[in-house]
Amino acid sequence: MRGAWVTSLATSAFAAGSAGGVMVSVLGLEEIALPAPLAPLDLVWYRVGDDELHLVRDERGATHTAQHFCVQVDDVAALRRRLRQR
Repeated sequence: MRGAWVTSLATSAFAAGSAGGVMVSVLGLEEIALPAPLAPLDLVWYRVGDDELHLVRDERGATHTAQHFCVQVDDVAALRRRLRQR
């Protein structure tokens, strides 16, 4: 058995709205399909390298200001340029 790095974030701006748009179009993350038993739930998963980021709809999400996730990139300057172009 091997552990996996998974981060779950509660958010009020959900995947159908601004959070999902940022994850895919700005950060370039890949949305991954939920396992069938979880499909009816209000959440979205993204692939981050070999790991996962899970967004869970929670209208209180915006009040949880300590929530965050961290990624390591190969070229910070290139990422900065890409983000500025948006």
